[in-house]
Amino acid sequence: MQPRYLVLGQYPQARTARRGVVYAYGRRGPYLQERWVTRAGPGPDARALGQGTSEEAAWLNAADHLMEGAVRTAAPSPMGRAMMLAVPVLPI
Repeated sequence: MQPRYLVLGQYPQARTARRGVVYAYGRRGPYLQERWVTRAGPGPDARALGQGTSEEAAWLNAADHLMEGAVRTAAPSPMGRAMMLAVPVLPI
């Protein structure tokens, strides 16, 4: 499953937007490089779910954060994180 659809399954209004370069007064170079940020909703105060150097990387980072939360709340699996994406963990 693509990361975008995994995130949209839990946050139907999720959006990804480009955040431009941020400069700080008194610094020669940029303070923050250009990034893409995936947010839970359309507003600027919506929860940030992930970020990356490209739009696809931001969706992937958001999906990783969602899966890490699922892993923390589920029982530990000896199969590792890769299998957690494909196989749901059921409580015993």
